[in-house]
Amino acid sequence: MKISKLELVDRKGFAKILATAVIFFALVQPTLGQTVTFETYPAQAEVLVASGTPDGMTPIGEANKPIDLSDRYEQSVLKLFIRAEGRKPWSQTFTSGELESGTREVYLHPENPMMYVVDAFNLYPLVVFFIVAVILMGLAHLTREKKAKVAHQREEEAFSNLGANMRRRFGHYIAFKELGRGGMGVVFLAVPENDVSEDSVVAIKVLDKEVTDADACDSVHEGSKITDVEKGRFRREIKILKDLRHPNILNVIDWGLDDDEQYLVTERLRGQELEDYLQANAPLDLEEVREKFAQMASALQYVHDADVVHRDLKPQNVYLTESNKIKILDFGLASSKTQSRALTTPGTPMGTLNFMAPECLLGLTLDKAADQWALGVIVFQMLTGKLPLEAELVGTGNDTRLMNYNEMATAERPSVQTFRPDISDEIAAVVAKMLSTDGQSRYEKVQDAFEAFEAALTSSGQAGLGVK
Repeated sequence: MKISKLELVDRKGFAKILATAVIFFALVQPTLGQTVTFETYPAQAEVLVASGTPDGMTPIGEANKPIDLSDRYEQSVLKLFIRAEGRKPWSQTFTSGELESGTREVYLHPENPMMYVVDAFNLYPLVVFFIVAVILMGLAHLTREKKAKVAHQREEEAFSNLGANMRRRFGHYIAFKELGRGGMGVVFLAVPENDVSEDSVVAIKVLDKEVTDADACDSVHEGSKITDVEKGRFRREIKILKDLRHPNILNVIDWGLDDDEQYLVTERLRGQELEDYLQANAPLDLEEVREKFAQMASALQYVHDADVVHRDLKPQNVYLTESNKIKILDFGLASSKTQSRALTTPGTPMGTLNFMAPECLLGLTLDKAADQWALGVIVFQMLTGKLPLEAELVGTGNDTRLMNYNEMATAERPSVQTFRPDISDEIAAVVAKMLSTDGQSRYEKVQDAFEAFEAALTSSGQAGLGVK
């Protein structure tokens, strides 16, 4: 659902309302009579009956009482002259037979124009109330319109300052810039709809129908249509991540699980993927390897203690912030004992090829040891700038092909010392154990692997060793 421009109050609509009120007043005016009977208003009026000037006329009748002229001056001319203090006088001449039966209503116009307002309230209170209400409503609309315009301008300026190049709404959030596309969706920068500011910027991962995944080896697609399996994995990622709170795991803020829109709102990260950092800086010195290893091991141990297996750990799913803090991302392929629904086909390899443990390549059941293998590959890459094994072409001539899963699972992995001879035997042994082809031969816990690495670093006297 795309965001349209801010809807403002319809000026034409207000004009129609005001015009209707004026027409209504004009139509009811003759009916109600913009006049007043002598017996009701004004109380101090005089009625003079005779001919000649008003000064020579004799008042008849009493104030606030009707005057019966039916039996007087039947054969003569009758001149009525009415006057009252503060009012313009009224007079009219009638010949015999012109005076109608019934009460004659006369309105004496005030000498002070301001009195018309008072008269209006006295004579037509309902009509005046209606008109005043319409005017007040119109003024309120105009005030809201002005405030809306100001708010809209400020919002536009705020989005411009954020570098916005698009708008798209997800629940209570407005996405304003695309960050990238991944395995099962798109990641946007966004802000809450009521707080467009730099400090409130978040990231939104959205399951998008137009995104396809060429990297994840177990993705299932029907053209560009997101399948029920992918929807299930996205929901599972949300349900797993929302319960994980660790400084080295991406923090979840909010989520939406509607059928039409599924999105995950997380903290905004500034920095780069570990993959990009390693391509530019690896091999790293041992102290930096230790520091990053410590953070990843701490996060993975926390995940494992929560009975969750990541199953797709790789440098692209590890983020390095500007403050050098590690954040583990993307739990789309993760498994959890609390999320028991099967979303993968038994025997199907899970994860990314170069970081798959041998048991994964062989389609065996994955457990926490598979995450330790992937972490071992990352440590190997940090130490050497190389992968221990990459899918290679085998054969010759027309028989050339890519290594199959079985060949990759059983291939011998080189020691880190092959690419970095300055690494001690103790450190090399720790990495080799993490990369053991037999999952049972690896460390019992990833935290044990880090502690062994730290102990080897200390005992070998290589703590603080730079790259040679």
